[in-house]
Amino acid sequence: ADVAREKAAREDAEKGLTASQTTLEAIQAELGELRCQRVEVEKRFAAFRELTAKFQKMIDTGRLEIVVRDGRMIVKLPAGVLFDSGQAELSRDGEMALMEVAVVLRDLTDRKFMVVGHTDNVPLKNSVYSDNWALSAARALNVQRFLVTTGIKPENLVAAGYGEFDPIKTNKSDAGRKANRRIEIVLLPNVSEMPPMP
Repeated sequence: ADVAREKAAREDAEKGLTASQTTLEAIQAELGELRCQRVEVEKRFAAFRELTAKFQKMIDTGRLEIVVRDGRMIVKLPAGVLFDSGQAELSRDGEMALMEVAVVLRDLTDRKFMVVGHTDNVPLKNSVYSDNWALSAARALNVQRFLVTTGIKPENLVAAGYGEFDPIKTNKSDAGRKANRRIEIVLLPNVSEMPPMP
């Protein structure tokens, strides 16, 4: 009976040891994955700091902002810097601002960019554009075309218009509407940076 009890206890101990080893291996694998994720986050944070430093002069003068939203790095330019009210043609000041932006973006040869137009929700009056959606798309296309003239490869650019449907502030105040009228240049992630499909 004692031998049987000892044998059962030894078997239980071996099972416990096997389970512990399995748990330890799982923890080590998870720890390795977390370390890789931390390295990726640190790389992205370094890229954000580097991009911010390159645009610091324009940031200081209020002509653009660098933000991270939904995990993507975005160069945000107020529409007032680029366009006259209700217009999609770039102003002279807008062209100058985009020239400065292009100098930095041209160095990011491994990146694709999405130029996105945004408006407030005030309906257009006496405009050649049917609605804010059309205006935002036209603005994004004009920015895209201008960036191509500065040397950015056309295959690295895509344009989109969100109109009034992606506000970052309330449209109930002048300040909110002003913030919502913007052009965003979104740095699209490389395929290698995306998580693997399950």
